[in-house]
Amino acid sequence: MNILLADKASNYYELATLGEARPLEQDYAKARQYYQAAILTAPGERGNQGTTRDEAREIMNALQTGAADREQIEQVFAHLSQPAQGV
Repeated sequence: MNILLADKASNYYELATLGEARPLEQDYAKARQYYQAAILTAPGERGNQGTTRDEAREIMNALQTGAADREQIEQVFAHLSQPAQGV
């Protein structure tokens, strides 16, 4: 079913939601792919991306995600700790 959803996901929220679902199946590599796709779909939406990062952290905390898996998700959002360009 996720394959069908992924094929139809076309906006930030759909892709981010799919990313949030993957850790429930301990598929952090796929979560990273969905999060990256979401960010590429809406590169200027740093506020939404920050909220998604915070939600991902909450999910990982609840699941007691290991350091290596947590790091691969955190890397997706590393750009948020840098100043926005053009500001």
